[in-house]
Amino acid sequence: MNHRRALMALAAALLTSGAALAQSGFPSKPIRVIVPYPAGGLSDFQIRAMVEPLGKLLGQPVVVDNRPGASGAIGTQAAATSAPDGHTLVFVNNGFVITPHLNKQAGYDALKNFTAVSLVTTSPMVLVVNNEVPSSTVPEFIEYIKSRPAGIEYGSAGTASFGHMATALFSQATGLNMVHVPYKGEAPMTMALRTGEVKLLITTPSPSMMGAVRDKQLKLLGVASTKPAPLLPGVRQISDTVPGYSAEV
Repeated sequence: MNHRRALMALAAALLTSGAALAQSGFPSKPIRVIVPYPAGGLSDFQIRAMVEPLGKLLGQPVVVDNRPGASGAIGTQAAATSAPDGHTLVFVNNGFVITPHLNKQAGYDALKNFTAVSLVTTSPMVLVVNNEVPSSTVPEFIEYIKSRPAGIEYGSAGTASFGHMATALFSQATGLNMVHVPYKGEAPMTMALRTGEVKLLITTPSPSMMGAVRDKQLKLLGVASTKPAPLLPGVRQISDTVPGYSAEV
């Protein structure tokens, strides 16, 4: 059960945009990169780290345009309807492929409306809980949920987001009773976890999320990688307790 996904940069143009990329004088104006998620999240952090070197390489400014909403559908739809001249990109995670299957109003076809440019990076999701949860490991957390007949609430950055799918998969794999509470992005989702409105997130290890863990505002119980994560030394894999479970973006 390998649910590994890749974070990709995609050209926001129809398949015919390849000809535009090959024409002389490209790029002839600034490049816009639409990020269909709120500022401050992992995708936003990653693309902003690339803006300056990309601009130097292309000889044109690269501008980040955050267009969050509808689990990435709003920004991705804006990219799909932009001019197919190669000057607009959209920086997405694997929710890009999932959303149209769960939301018929997504407004784009992941295969027909876009051309893949490059795999940028992969990152394992992490399991983070509220500080009041009396668990320090994944096995303890599973037993804690089992002790609650009504189950627990978990948050995500939106319905059909990859965090939603990854946590639903965890619930299915463990047989646990878990109720989904969607939020509009990482900031309100993280605040809900801090205040105890939800007890669990399976989410990306963004700088703000890991900062909250380092400041002991939240507890990190496990990483959803198939192998030990070099950037998270000492953090046990969820698959040690839930065989075969992985979730990477």
